[in-house]
Amino acid sequence: MSGLAILAIVPTHSLDPSWVPSDARLITSNAFAAVVTSLPDEGFFEKSRTQLAPWLLAGQRIVEQMLTFTPVLPVTFGTVVNDDEAVHCILIAGQYLFEQALVILGNRIEFDLIVRWDVQQAVREALTDSKLAEQLSTSRPEEERRAAGDELMRRIEVHRDSVSCLILEKLGPLVTKAITIPATEPEVVVSVALLLDPSSVEAVENALEAIDATFSEKITLNFRIVGPLAPYSFASIDINLPKPNEIESARAVLKVKEAATTEEIKAAYYQIVRQVHPDVVGAAVGNQTTLMTGLTEAYQILCASHMPVTLRHHQAT
Repeated sequence: MSGLAILAIVPTHSLDPSWVPSDARLITSNAFAAVVTSLPDEGFFEKSRTQLAPWLLAGQRIVEQMLTFTPVLPVTFGTVVNDDEAVHCILIAGQYLFEQALVILGNRIEFDLIVRWDVQQAVREALTDSKLAEQLSTSRPEEERRAAGDELMRRIEVHRDSVSCLILEKLGPLVTKAITIPATEPEVVVSVALLLDPSSVEAVENALEAIDATFSEKITLNFRIVGPLAPYSFASIDINLPKPNEIESARAVLKVKEAATTEEIKAAYYQIVRQVHPDVVGAAVGNQTTLMTGLTEAYQILCASHMPVTLRHHQAT
């Protein structure tokens, strides 16, 4: 399968081509370069994520290796273009947004932290209250046991929250931003993405050791930290470069010329919308909903052809 996958955008100042792994290459335009790699010969979109796993891991390794030498702006997974010329168009169109992203992210890196605990140990600690343990006895009435079970769960959740808050409080001064991910397993106390300066990595590791020591006598915590990573959780570059035939069809729908500006495209879109919108012509006349969908798609395609690059910010806590 022909084509290129764009893995990341990097600034070109002081960029050394020798930093690029052998299974990737740079396509450069002015202040920025795209790190690209070839698509699998057997196909890309036709494959499942499991089938693509080796290719995905290779792509992640390429980005991590580049991260050692230069700030990296992550590109949304699955960004595929036809050739080098398309990449050049993206680099030119997105230069201002890349500059904005560098202001936000700089050379900061991401670490993903998951902290787990022994749930049974937490239950045993909660049951040190002899009165609660008594109320859970099978000899007690069902209503009393149910209330005691609810109280046990409440105490465990309070304990979990207190441990989680302490961990995040200790890490807070050391990181630039943090995004907390809701726990989906009872064993998970904290799941958080951390954005931090490379110089802070050792301090974060020391803080985790100190946190572990704080709880070691009362409860066992298991820390798993993954990184350094490109800051995917905090911002990513979205690229949507429509195909030539899509652009041509969209122009026909909105009746605009090839040289139409963004303002002219917007004006043409709203002019037609005013003629067919259900609120204007009545919902019972024709297929306005279908027509509106086609108009909106055409408008989005033409907007993307003018600005194929967007910067997606992710909410941080």
